[in-house]
This record gives sequence, C-alpha cells and structure tokens, in this order.
Amino acid sequence: MPEKKAPKTPKIQAEAEYSDGETIKVDIRNRKEQFFKGEAQTVSSVNDTGEFDVLHRHANFVTLIKGYVIVDKGLASEKKFEIDSGVLAAKTDSVDVYLDF
Repeated sequence: MPEKKAPKTPKIQAEAEYSDGETIKVDIRNRKEQFFKGEAQTVSSVNDTGEFDVLHRHANFVTLIKGYVIVDKGLASEKKFEIDSGVLAAKTDSVDVYLDF
C-alpha cells in the first residue's frame, strides 16, 4: 500500500493568499510609550502553545505572549518588535498589545 503524504501547508507569499483585503486596527504599547498604532493585515506572535496569527474577523481572545510581535508578517510593510512578554487582546477587528520589555 503506498504511503500517504501529509498535506502541504501553504506559505504566505502575498497578501492575496491569506487576506480578503480587510484590515485590523492595531495598538502596541507599554505603560509609557506607544510603539505602533495603525491598520494592518496581520498580527503574529508566540504564546505557550506556539506561533499564531490574527487576521481580520478573528475570534475574540486574550493571551500572554513572548518573544516577538510582528505586524504584517511576510509583507513589505512588516514591522517586528522583540519583546520579553506581554498581553495580546483580539476583539472584533482590532488587536491591542500591552508589552512588558
């Protein structure tokens, strides 16, 4: 019997492959300073279960994050923030990130 291969996971190469063109409002800050405020296609980070991405119309959730936050991962507008830890709150069409460097 021939071996079954696992399905390939598509790589993010262009906005059109993973986005419907809608944006999310993003606010990244700590108590003293705002590091990013604007619109984005994606927000990516890491929590205890691994890497994750938040897109337009994502389910509401709150999670502790670590390592980094990336706005618009894989796009020309990508911005990466190295962090120790923080809290990410996704709701409706917005993401708020509170950092603790």
